[in-house]
Amino acid sequence: PTPAPTPPPPEMTVEMSGEGSEYTLTVTANRGWTAWTEDAWISLQSESGNAGVTSLKATLQDNPSTTQSRTGTITVECDGLTRTVSIEQKRADAITAHDSGYGDERPISVTANGPWTVEADADWVSLSMDKGRTSAVIVITMEPNPSSEADRRCKLTFRCGTAVETLSITQLKAEPAIAVEENKDSIGWTVTANGA
Repeated sequence: PTPAPTPPPPEMTVEMSGEGSEYTLTVTANRGWTAWTEDAWISLQSESGNAGVTSLKATLQDNPSTTQSRTGTITVECDGLTRTVSIEQKRADAITAHDSGYGDERPISVTANGPWTVEADADWVSLSMDKGRTSAVIVITMEPNPSSEADRRCKLTFRCGTAVETLSITQLKAEPAIAVEENKDSIGWTVTANGA
């Protein structure tokens, strides 16, 4: 028979962001096992498995609260032995911004008690400054959305020591537009559109 593995601690805790995400845990068992959760915002890819090593994926929904984190649990049981994983999901981004598809500039106030940095995860967003030593006002410049079919998103991540805050920006899709102008360099007209 397969030897029993060294048992892990009866409980473990993981910390996840407030955004919807996936978490994979490794189940090592010498017999068949079952898994379950009583939290509606956590769903499991599988609720049972056989002896051996299995990857169990959990899908977490967005935390709708911008003020409170939340905790859920996943329990795995094998032949009367249980192990519990506590998932601490952070609150949702406290700040969100919505921009029209035409591009814009927005001032953002940063309040910090030490050196800080900020970075954007999309190249259509530029920052007037990406670091500072104390509180400051930075200007976010957003290029126009070239698509009339889809919104697009960017996350700004602010760091000060071990503290991390995020700002989520959603830029709406551009309104369908078309322009016709005379092409003076040749005979004819130039038609410009941002959609089909």
